Amino acid sequence: MSVVKLKSGDNLGYLVEQYDKTLIQFSADWCGPCRRVTPVVKEKLQELNDPRVGYVYIDIDEHERIAKAFQISTIPHFIIYDKKTDTITLPYKGSDTNGLVSYCNKSGIGFK
Repeated sequence: MSVVKLKSGDNLGYLVEQYDKTLIQFSADWCGPCRRVTPVVKEKLQELNDPRVGYVYIDIDEHERIAKAFQISTIPHFIIYDKKTDTITLPYKGSDTNGLVSYCNKSGIGFK
């Protein structure tokens, strides 16, 4: 499992192609619910310890073009990219960690 904060110049397509499944989080540093859920997400991914699963954090203020392309209107906002099927899941919006864990489990990322 790899944790990546998207930086200027990074290619999102290249990053997600490195993993079988990639959890993508759209957030902002000023967002209180985002700040609460992000450490939990990282902890769950570290517990999972699966090299086939990636995690990309996208700050919507730094990457407005990407946020617009994905039609992000609320944060935190999560999607999962599946390389095998070349699909993106329906989004999970919100900071409820139990709901997020359930969303990930249903999408094939087996959180504990």
